[in-house]
Amino acid sequence: MHHHQSSPTRYIPMMSRTNPSDQNLALQDQLEQLEHYVKQSVVTGEAIHQVETGIWHRVLELGYQALGLYLSLQGDGDVGETLELENGEIVYRLPSVRRREYQSVFGDFSLERPVYGSREGQKIVCVPLDSRLQLPESKFSYLLQDWDQSLVVENPFAQVNATISRILGFKQSSDSLERMNRQMSESVSAFEAVCPAPPLASSEQITSLAGMAKGSLFVTQQTPLLSPSIVKREVLNQTARRCPPLALSIQLSPGYAPLRRCSTPYFVTPPRHPLPPHPPKLSPKPSE
Repeated sequence: MHHHQSSPTRYIPMMSRTNPSDQNLALQDQLEQLEHYVKQSVVTGEAIHQVETGIWHRVLELGYQALGLYLSLQGDGDVGETLELENGEIVYRLPSVRRREYQSVFGDFSLERPVYGSREGQKIVCVPLDSRLQLPESKFSYLLQDWDQSLVVENPFAQVNATISRILGFKQSSDSLERMNRQMSESVSAFEAVCPAPPLASSEQITSLAGMAKGSLFVTQQTPLLSPSIVKREVLNQTARRCPPLALSIQLSPGYAPLRRCSTPYFVTPPRHPLPPHPPKLSPKPSE
């Protein structure tokens, strides 16, 4: 059995916008390198797990060059000295371009693009390239945010960083992952507001609570101590009022780590003819 070592962090120089022709040549060169590596691995007799790792690293590099070509073909978003907005307002191209970073699953990109506003020093009103690409507010791509937060649900930030680093070859800070988590949570209330209320439970239904617990960073010693019975009663009261998912910060006693518990009530209808709790007992076989 082979023991796989963790993949080393690959060095990814931040790519700035380049000429599309040069970027296309870089993409073709990367594709040729991948083909050459596969053929050379056959000649040298590389083990399949080593070839799989080598192909994966080169596929990431290929994706980096391909996304770089996409960005270079987009241009810089310069639409002229003036721009008319949908409301009829005229804004002006500011003298200096602005730079922003974009962290994709393939690596970092640096985007320099003109911005529009009333004048230098005032609020930037429009960035055509950002609008065209539908960039997120933060530097992290939507795909990377999706992968990060899918892991954050059940793992500490440091463990998520280690996992993504092993797969994609670059590191993220725990602070960045926590900030990303907070920003994404800001849209939860608006989402819940448009969700239809669940139907009322009937007398035949069972109320159940699906929950998740995770350490909370902001519960202090001044938090009131709650007994399990009080917590249970509060959860049931919230459920009876058909509230959205509950968020309770609970500290049961001094010395225990604060607990943040998020519970979602739902109803289950039991079967009308449940199975007997135990199989029928068989009479002992008479002795011959």
